[in-house]
Amino acid sequence: MTEEFTRGSSRHAAHQRTPAAPDLTTLEGAFAAVEDRTASVAERIAAQYRAAAPAPAHVDQPVSADGVTAAPHLPDGRWIYKAVLYTTGGIVVDSRDAGGFDEDRTSFLTDLGRDLRKDGITVGHIAAAGQAVSRALCAEFDQPWPGPDITYQRAEELGIPAGLTELLQVVDSGVRVAAIGSAEDDEAGVPATVTAEVTDVQRRGPHITVVRLVAGRKANGKTGWPGQFLEVRTPAEPDRWQQLASSLPPNLAGFLEFRLPRPVDAPVQVAPGETW
Repeated sequence: MTEEFTRGSSRHAAHQRTPAAPDLTTLEGAFAAVEDRTASVAERIAAQYRAAAPAPAHVDQPVSADGVTAAPHLPDGRWIYKAVLYTTGGIVVDSRDAGGFDEDRTSFLTDLGRDLRKDGITVGHIAAAGQAVSRALCAEFDQPWPGPDITYQRAEELGIPAGLTELLQVVDSGVRVAAIGSAEDDEAGVPATVTAEVTDVQRRGPHITVVRLVAGRKANGKTGWPGQFLEVRTPAEPDRWQQLASSLPPNLAGFLEFRLPRPVDAPVQVAPGETW
């Protein structure tokens, strides 16, 4: 048994190959190297973001009928890596091996910057996310971090390979695009969240609960567009955003009506006086 095991181990060892060194000389090679180390890079990004992210900005929170305010909903750092994975699928590389984003990814990043505001994620958080990604990439490939405002000259002085330098530039560009979306809504006075008070709850059959609400003053009489899904947090489920569409047409009075599916015989988890 020992002899057979030894021979088998030798055969196995003979077929093992040392992983090839990552090719960081081109943008394509840098992308491939990151894909080969997905788990490690994601962990580094999350750790860097936790260490650098500022406290979330104040936003409205759900409040129960008896006045208990829910804790803030804080997205973890995984949204950063998910954004990186999605946007890298739309990188456009020119003849100089410089990267930029296609139209769909540009729109995604600006919308992401706007959407994250509902959780108190500001331009400062987006900047921290960009630094987390660039620091993680440099650490993963044993390269010095060139700082938050990377330039080709500085990267060359530090000896950072050209492909990784270009990838860091792409990250910096993505951060700036996402920050534009957040800053535009801030400057336009668009509230990150609005509140709505539950005024009536009706059970419509065994599967449906109808909830009527009135939006607060920050909504300024705007209840969305026809058929639009609104992202909603409730006191019963404060840890997630639900996408709900009002069955009422847009109206200046701020009236909303949501029809919530409910398992048969399940208790109604909504009460008049709640703030969503």
